[in-house]
Amino acid sequence: MIKMSHISKTFGTLNVLSDINLTIQEKEIVAIIGPSGSGKTTLLRCINLLEMPTTGSVTVGSVTFNADGNRSNETITAIRKQIGMVFQNFHLFPHLSVLDNLTYAPIHVLKTPPEAAKNKAIQLLDRVGLKDKASAFPAQLSGGQKQRVAIARALAMEPNIMLFDEPTSSLDPEMVKEVLDVMKELTHNHMTMVVVTHEMRFAEAAASRLLFMDQGRIIEDTSPKAFFTKPKTKRAQEFLSRLV
Repeated sequence: MIKMSHISKTFGTLNVLSDINLTIQEKEIVAIIGPSGSGKTTLLRCINLLEMPTTGSVTVGSVTFNADGNRSNETITAIRKQIGMVFQNFHLFPHLSVLDNLTYAPIHVLKTPPEAAKNKAIQLLDRVGLKDKASAFPAQLSGGQKQRVAIARALAMEPNIMLFDEPTSSLDPEMVKEVLDVMKELTHNHMTMVVVTHEMRFAEAAASRLLFMDQGRIIEDTSPKAFFTKPKTKRAQEFLSRLV
């Protein structure tokens, strides 16, 4: 479970998030959409504390980070251990093979025995359709393959929650489907997921809940069906009218 209470985030004089209150239950698939600059990525990064909220608190599972109080390194680590994150630009280690990309953190952070980490990594690569790429290096992969490796690498840490920050935005159109297919497979396995995306079809088909953001606020929190058929706010109506 994720709970954000009265979260704000400022960068200097720029107010990026304003009084965000949000609860995400276990096994929910939440899509976050909205115009560029609306605060979507910042909200996502505040969940796992890659961005520290200026005010408010974030609870993940039984651990609470409070911007005005409990913000120790132990608290931050305890929250991050529960979360896997997939970025726009993969963030793979270029000097490591695909297999080593998957096993590095389990071995060095979770202290998983190397052979067990390797077996788990191979299972995950098979799951994302890349078992035959275990010995390849990132430079030898397509963008879609890199992103599927990034998803497998996040899963190797056995997170309770997966965060995705526009995971298809850096991909050529023909590669988007292969990544979305892997993400849809995760939804069938009841993984709690929060996805910042511009892929409206994915949000409509795969999400159980949709958040629409504008100017640092969540202005609609509803089902995908309700949002795409009858958005409540004029801003959301304008946003949908501009989609091709």
